[in-house]
Amino acid sequence: MKKKLILLFIAIIMIITMASCGNSTEKKVIGSWYDENMNELFLSEDGAYSLEDIGGTYVVDDNRVTLTSAMGSSSTYEYIEDEEEPYLYDTEGDWHFYTYDVASELYYANEVAVEDQRLSTLDALSEYLVGTWVSKYDDDYTVRINEDYTFTLDDVNGYDSCEGTWKLEQGWNDQLYQFIYEYEKNGKTQTVENGNNTVYLGDYSDGDFTHLELMIVSKMCIKDQ
Repeated sequence: MKKKLILLFIAIIMIITMASCGNSTEKKVIGSWYDENMNELFLSEDGAYSLEDIGGTYVVDDNRVTLTSAMGSSSTYEYIEDEEEPYLYDTEGDWHFYTYDVASELYYANEVAVEDQRLSTLDALSEYLVGTWVSKYDDDYTVRINEDYTFTLDDVNGYDSCEGTWKLEQGWNDQLYQFIYEYEKNGKTQTVENGNNTVYLGDYSDGDFTHLELMIVSKMCIKDQ
């Protein structure tokens, strides 16, 4: 009888231990998690989740969290404790969710990297623009773009000869840059910023701008190599 009681006691302890392990993971994942762009994944105590504009339910099985959206699609994340910094890892992709502090650090580091890349591209493109440009279809234009962000245009006919200033600005995404310039004509300042002066970097891989064309004043120009 005593032996049966001992075995029963051990069984109860094992059941309680297994249950507590499962509940431990469930409790640990409850709350807010963030990816590197600070998108929030919220797991509530009642088994519901929300991610941006998507919501649904989730279940925890051992160390895996499976999200099922209201539309029926599902994704599974593994709960991992790495050097005491837990995170959720998408087992079918490469999507991580972290605690707020860790995600904030990653987001800031990414912002710095993006800004460094933007400035590097801006410098490379600005450096390439400096030099002599000529009209693409005839030889009546010569444009000199200078390092001090000034330019001069010589028109053999004299009509469009002018001088002014230029600058580069990033467009609505990190692939677009615009060559903007101003010059005096008939006593008025002309500011030019249009589609013909937009540089799409997807067309210039590895910083090779040799096929770049710019509409300067009224003629399409290419760099005089």
